[in-house]
Amino acid sequence: MDWYIGESIFATRKLTKENDSRDIYNSNAMYDKALHVEWKRLLGITRFRKVVGLTDELDAAFEESVFSSLKKYYVDCINLYEYYSCIDGTTQNPFVMGENAFTNIMIDSGISDEGGPCDPATLTRIFGQANVEVGDKNSVENKQNDDKALMRHEWIEAVFRIALGRYEASHPDLNPGEKVGLLFDQ
Repeated sequence: MDWYIGESIFATRKLTKENDSRDIYNSNAMYDKALHVEWKRLLGITRFRKVVGLTDELDAAFEESVFSSLKKYYVDCINLYEYYSCIDGTTQNPFVMGENAFTNIMIDSGISDEGGPCDPATLTRIFGQANVEVGDKNSVENKQNDDKALMRHEWIEAVFRIALGRYEASHPDLNPGEKVGLLFDQ
């Protein structure tokens, strides 16, 4: 018996309004739209701007360089987030990443490095730094933001923090976006 996804229970993904891609699989257009939403959120967070060196709003070329690097790895970054968030089991919400899922990514990818720049204590600190909610605690976005888990934009911030910490000493000449690229390429 042949199986065809278009005739399975997943076929309705093409029809539901809850599915941003309006297709069985997530489309490039959907990822591009999500990237721009996440980037806008990140730019609205002062701590992220400071971490990546976007303190001068007039430096559009630097901002574009960092954004371009993120764009190149965005789908991989989000696929990691979604996979580990779903298999975590410790959060009640598969759309957020708990600390156990975060730690598992760091171990599985070889980023967690006892005695190195990304030791477990540093990674725990990065998780906490990225997980701080900003703005009105009663806003719709903050009400959806689990206090002990990362939302997508917080995960992206954590990835930047990890890349900066891991490569600051060995590659000080690279910008934050390039360090993210190095993190994904190695």
